[in-house]
Amino acid sequence: MNHMKRLHFIINPVSGNGRSLKVWSRLKSYLDRTGTEYDSHETSSPDHAAQLAKMYSGSNDDVILTVGGDGTAFEAAQSLLGGESSLAIIPAGTGNDFIKSLKLPYDPLKILELVLDSEPKPVDAGLINDKIFINACGIGFDVSVLDLSQGAKKYFKGIIPYLWGVLRTIIHYKPVSISLMIDGEMILTRDILVCSVANGIFIGGGMPISPDSKVNDGFLDVVVVENVNRWRMIRYLPGLLSGKILTFKDTTSYRGQSITITSPDRMRLNVDGEVIPVDKAEFRIVPGGLKVFCGL
Repeated sequence: MNHMKRLHFIINPVSGNGRSLKVWSRLKSYLDRTGTEYDSHETSSPDHAAQLAKMYSGSNDDVILTVGGDGTAFEAAQSLLGGESSLAIIPAGTGNDFIKSLKLPYDPLKILELVLDSEPKPVDAGLINDKIFINACGIGFDVSVLDLSQGAKKYFKGIIPYLWGVLRTIIHYKPVSISLMIDGEMILTRDILVCSVANGIFIGGGMPISPDSKVNDGFLDVVVVENVNRWRMIRYLPGLLSGKILTFKDTTSYRGQSITITSPDRMRLNVDGEVIPVDKAEFRIVPGGLKVFCGL
């Protein structure tokens, strides 16, 4: 066990409808029983995790451990990009997508043991208009799904709220017109159903939107599904859930380090589960920009 590590836990008490507090209780019992030194801090407002991570990071010995969902990890990562301190993600949210790409176990105690007994590894981060993201950004279908799945998150976790949003989106979806440029080359201009710019593989509690993505290859993957009618959306759903999106005849995929997306209309962009309005989306990869505990 490496006793030099300073463990700083950031707990989002509302993640997973309170699941984070149960997870933290298990971790705290283990830490206290084994005499492991740590400090802990609960978030109380949006961006609080980023402020706490900035406050408690700085040296190679500082480890920021988030106990919450992807959003909590995403916030903490804002303050860790390019720094000496490392990130450990302990899943306690509704989606928990990024840990799947990191090949981490779900058991919080096993992740804690990994932190205590091993060293972090460099993984890529993305920038969208100079704001960090760690998992995936999307335009089109998944933004609508996020909007329409929020209510179900109060009652269910995992992929169920996302599926509810998918079914409602199939009924209400309006296509988005985009132009896509990758590494300085204009690739396409068309109406799309999905355009995902991904560092990780999964969104929505386990849907493999970008099956070929690797978080340590120095590239962003772009998956584009052209606009299709509602019946084809329904037919595509089982394939989407099982990771076959790249086999659809309306799907094309690309890989690059610099991606620009524009639209004649103001876009709404899903950034690691948070929907933000943008006039233009400029993405770039930061190879090895974060030090993260993972199973890679």
